[in-house]
Amino acid sequence: MLTSATDAQGTWVDGAAGATLVTIEDGHISGQICNNWGGDIAITGSTVVVSSLYSTKMACDKTDGIMDLEMRFLDDLSLVTSIGLVDGQLRLTGDAVTLEFVEGD
Repeated sequence: MLTSATDAQGTWVDGAAGATLVTIEDGHISGQICNNWGGDIAITGSTVVVSSLYSTKMACDKTDGIMDLEMRFLDDLSLVTSIGLVDGQLRLTGDAVTLEFVEGD
């Protein structure tokens, strides 16, 4: 689950977001905020390339602003260049982007 997100515009998730589940498996990264999304991920050591991101385009009946959060997350994810574990959290970083996750229940 996404617990923290910071980009050039500032921190936009602080604390347990819960809604952003991410799965990385067999060269694919995917998840769901409101819409389902996914893409390719190549990991070599601590270097990451995320590409071919896509998202379904359903209207969401969840909290106002969730679609904006989803687009910001995908934009930030496309900038990720590094992966690592820091204090038990998965950390994806790139130019002015840091996304941190904890293992979900």
